[in-house]
Amino acid sequence: MNSNLKLLSAGLLVAALAGCGGGGGEMTEPEPTPEETCRDGGGIFEDGECKSADDLREEGADDAQNEEDAAAATKAAVAHYNLLGSGTTGVPAAVASAPTEFTTAKAADKSSQYTRLQGAKFSATNLGLTADGTLTGYYTLAAGDLANAKADVFGGISQKTHDANATDGNRNDFVTAGTYSGVSGMLRCEGATCASQNGVPSVGDWHFKPNNAEDRATGPKIEWGWWLSRTAGDVTAVNRFRPDGTHASLEASDGLEDLGSGTASYEGDAAGRYAVVGDSGAFEATASLTATFGDAEIPLSGSIHTFTGADGESRDWMVELKAIADATTSGEGDYEDGTTVWSGNELADAWNANMLNGNGTTAPNLILGDFSAASQGGRMTGVFGAELQE
Repeated sequence: MNSNLKLLSAGLLVAALAGCGGGGGEMTEPEPTPEETCRDGGGIFEDGECKSADDLREEGADDAQNEEDAAAATKAAVAHYNLLGSGTTGVPAAVASAPTEFTTAKAADKSSQYTRLQGAKFSATNLGLTADGTLTGYYTLAAGDLANAKADVFGGISQKTHDANATDGNRNDFVTAGTYSGVSGMLRCEGATCASQNGVPSVGDWHFKPNNAEDRATGPKIEWGWWLSRTAGDVTAVNRFRPDGTHASLEASDGLEDLGSGTASYEGDAAGRYAVVGDSGAFEATASLTATFGDAEIPLSGSIHTFTGADGESRDWMVELKAIADATTSGEGDYEDGTTVWSGNELADAWNANMLNGNGTTAPNLILGDFSAASQGGRMTGVFGAELQE
């Protein structure tokens, strides 16, 4: 019986060894883990990947550069924050036009926005042109008028000659679709030679016929913006300009108390400079205002919103322009020392504006203003222009 037990035990052992790859074969070595493979190759296994010494050096350099960039951004933001001052202190008052300092400043040190106001209807003044005596519906373009005539077919740097193509009247004339002071219509040239250069007529007797005499001409360009002053390379001031009623193409409003009762909305663009924690530079935004007419002291309120920061990314900022009344009692639409609110923080004497081109029968078509605002750890200043929404 003992002998049989011994034989059975030996058989079980052989079977067990066979099942484990025994029976004279070699034992299988376990596969190394990724961590072990990485370590054996001289690397470091980190964050689920094997990093070589070069990888680690590059990461260290990147981290150092990121820290350096962050420190520089923080330093710039602090400097800009201090420059913008407490409240309006340190921010010069907005001037009425772009000075030489703005026009000569480097592109990175200035920014402006503009609008083109509607001009007069062609039918009101014929835009100063004289009706032609022989060409029905056409007006003669004198030498001084040619710069206002535009057409896609006109020549550029080199002069371009235009061949006769008229289908009515004198078939030796050249006719093309175009505009005069922004009014669309037909341009017609008489003469042995008709030519254009630099996008305008240059040779021949030219005439213009409007498609619709009720169309309005392109109005004047009204611009507002900011520029930086520098001393020894350091920014020393953020300056702003916005036209007022002294501008050649604008009129100060007067008699607005005679307008009917009701509200009017104005919307346009805003631009300026800002500083918040670790971030500073130029911003662009949208200005929205509401005026309530019906009295000499016309309430005006609004907001600056939809900001874009210096990196071109949006910011979730909103600056309230708290309601203020006309600073005069004669309906001039002149606003001074309003309060702004940014992230719950009020700043007194921080926004000003003027309603322009308004009178007792016509609502102002443009509001130009400037503002400053402050929050916990942030400051900004800027200018805006908003047009009447009809």
